[in-house]
Amino acid sequence: MKAILALGLLILISYLGSIGLFFRRNVFSPFFYFFSSGSVYILFGLISGKDGLNILSSQVLNQLSPLINLGLGWIGFLYGFQLENKFLRQFPKKYLGFSFLYSMFLFLTVTLISLLFLKVIYSSYSSFILAGMAISFGILASISSSSFLPFFSNLIPHKGEYYRLAVFSNNIDDFWGIWGFALITSFWHFPFFREKIFIKGLLLFLGSIIFCGLLSIIFHLLTKVINDQREILTLLFGMVFFASGAASFFNLSPIFICMLFGFILTRLTKLHDRIYPVFLSVEKPLYIIFLILIGALWNISIDISVILLIFIFVGSRIGGSVLYLPLLKKILKFPINLPPLYGLTFLSQGGMAIALAINIKLIYSLPLTDIFLTVALLGILINEFLAPIGLKVSLIKLESQRAG
Repeated sequence: MKAILALGLLILISYLGSIGLFFRRNVFSPFFYFFSSGSVYILFGLISGKDGLNILSSQVLNQLSPLINLGLGWIGFLYGFQLENKFLRQFPKKYLGFSFLYSMFLFLTVTLISLLFLKVIYSSYSSFILAGMAISFGILASISSSSFLPFFSNLIPHKGEYYRLAVFSNNIDDFWGIWGFALITSFWHFPFFREKIFIKGLLLFLGSIIFCGLLSIIFHLLTKVINDQREILTLLFGMVFFASGAASFFNLSPIFICMLFGFILTRLTKLHDRIYPVFLSVEKPLYIIFLILIGALWNISIDISVILLIFIFVGSRIGGSVLYLPLLKKILKFPINLPPLYGLTFLSQGGMAIALAINIKLIYSLPLTDIFLTVALLGILINEFLAPIGLKVSLIKLESQRAG
């Protein structure tokens, strides 16, 4: 009965949020962006969880766990399907190199700094666990929000080369992070492989890719004989649910499996005009439900070590964002300057980073997992708050100077 009450509450809140009750547009403010980006729903879930009102208790969350897996898979599918070839072809090839190198440098910087401090703070834990935690922080740090710049696009007076590069990089950065996470979940599998780690990990990784390819082909063939939009929605939900469930069964990432499913499908089908309306009808409600469930799952525990790790995560990410840009200009021979200030354009991390953080918690039920999630979520929320300020002093300023 309590699960039904909780589900009804989730549906009501997601409906109200999706029609714009809690959203504000065209206001250049960190406070308004924090609320309108959906981050506030994580806090609502935290209040509704076992440490708050206990509406979303541990028992209820266990009953609603399929919704969490569906949310992870749906976010992955939406991202992969929107990476169409026609979008990628709009930008120079150097942009792809910038995105990859920028993400790689950021990943290495945050991973190494995090590992250094983790070994000092949690010296009693095994190096194996600390290394995995540091790598997870590095992957999260490489993620940028693809919805951040479109949200403020009306408030950006000049949209030149800096804007185009930022739009492309924000959309592609997630791609590298998701693939990196897929490699970790394949080769660093839980329960951990005792022997033949490379062979078994390679089989899992390649099997995931083949599975996604087959799923995409099946969906593509079925849509050739289905004309009703409601039937397409049902089929799409079924496929994403099945893929998410399969990933969860094998303790792999639903985000990666469904992202690759969408990425392959968008290159097979020509029915984008029919499928995109399906997205728009359910995207916001599902996302809001997902964020509330994440908040309810969050076993928050803050001490001086956690606060220190949050500062390390946020600080090393900001430092890495601005440090390597002049080097990237030299390596890629960019036609425009890439001043360090430009890196502040990429502070926002969005829903994908949140989804990856909760996915790591669900896959790796290990010591320090709850501490990792607390550091990750609070770090991401801080970055979301700082992002509008960073945009104002970086991209908008640089575009205005270039236009002038």
